[in-house]
Amino acid sequence: MEAFTAGTGHVLNQLEGVEIAERQHTQPVTHPVLPPGVAMAPLGRRFIAYLIDALLPVCAIVTVGLVAVRWGEITAAVTAIGAGLLLSTWILLTSAMTGRRGASPGMRAMKIQLVRISDGLPIGLGMVLLRSLLRLALIVTWLGLVLLTVLLVLHPRRQGWHDLATNSVMIKAQELPLTTRQASVVPRPWLALPVVIIIQLLFLPAYYGQEEIHQVRPDDIAVARWFYDNAAPGSDAAYFVANNVTRLDYRYLEHPLKRESAPELMTDPLFRHQPNVSSIVFFMQKRPNTPYLIASGSQKRYLDYYGILSPEQYNDLISQIDRSSRFRLRFRDGDASVWERVGA
Repeated sequence: MEAFTAGTGHVLNQLEGVEIAERQHTQPVTHPVLPPGVAMAPLGRRFIAYLIDALLPVCAIVTVGLVAVRWGEITAAVTAIGAGLLLSTWILLTSAMTGRRGASPGMRAMKIQLVRISDGLPIGLGMVLLRSLLRLALIVTWLGLVLLTVLLVLHPRRQGWHDLATNSVMIKAQELPLTTRQASVVPRPWLALPVVIIIQLLFLPAYYGQEEIHQVRPDDIAVARWFYDNAAPGSDAAYFVANNVTRLDYRYLEHPLKRESAPELMTDPLFRHQPNVSSIVFFMQKRPNTPYLIASGSQKRYLDYYGILSPEQYNDLISQIDRSSRFRLRFRDGDASVWERVGA
């Protein structure tokens, strides 16, 4: 009897162990919670911090553009390089700050931090750059943006895919622990300068040759001055391409050129297909307030640079306009010419 009782108890213990194991196996796996005293960063703060970090470089780039316009004729290549330097420097600076100290300027302003969920330390520069690339890949499409927003709202730790991929979480700001290596290293922001220079050098070939088409020469100034001196207020002029001087003095306000909407022949499909006098006349007839046609050396260089019209083709077209009875030459200085359209 004692042996039977002992055997029954052993079997019951085994069954109980199996039941406990089954309960443990079927119990849903939950995400680890944040440590006590650590609070998740509200989504509203995160969004505002992102806007701050995005708008600051935009404001700087707009300032560069306004300075270029104010100075008159800073080339597009110089403006683009300056804007690229500002943007590259800002991205590296904010990424380094986030990777090393857990917060970008926008995050600091909103008192939130980006840390590793495993130990609460900053995630490092490499992971910050990876996280930014993943976020950018998600938000470039409406579907990705919607899915990311839904996940951020529903996830218990407000983590998106970019957070999950980098094992990071956004929390309310607190004093972060420093590792021995972090405490011993002195920040050296100037080390980012060689990286910025290398990035810019990679883009320089894209601007090679554009210095030829963004030069303002005396004939460009002369033709613009003639137009302001002789054209009736409110009248407009047609150009082959809008690569010309339009803000020579205050009188540009009296003409539609102030809207940067000067009629361009290159926007007309008929002229692109048949660049001749007939297509030019047809183009200008559709714009009754456009009695003048202006050509200049800058336009000639533009057409040649982009392979639209070779210098020989351009010169032949100018000769056709000179011989045409539909145009009367009103001014010429070097490569710059102004014709007035004759007849309806």
